[in-house]
Amino acid sequence: MKELRCLVFTDQEVVKAVLDRRRRMKEPLPSGTVGKVTYRPGQPGGGGVETLIQVTTTAA
Repeated sequence: MKELRCLVFTDQEVVKAVLDRRRRMKEPLPSGTVGKVTYRPGQPGGGGVETLIQVTTTAA
C-alpha cells in the first residue's frame, strides 16, 4: 500500500527555514525586507518545488 502526504507551510515558515539554513551554512544573508514569496515547479523529473524570495532593499 502506498501513501501520499501533502505538507503545507506558510510563507513565513518558508522564509524562516531559508534564513536558518543560510545561517547554518554561513552563507551571506541579504539585507532588506521580504517583499514576495513565489513558488514554481523544480527541475524536470525532480518532482520538487523551487521557492523564489524577493527582497526589497531600502536606500540609506
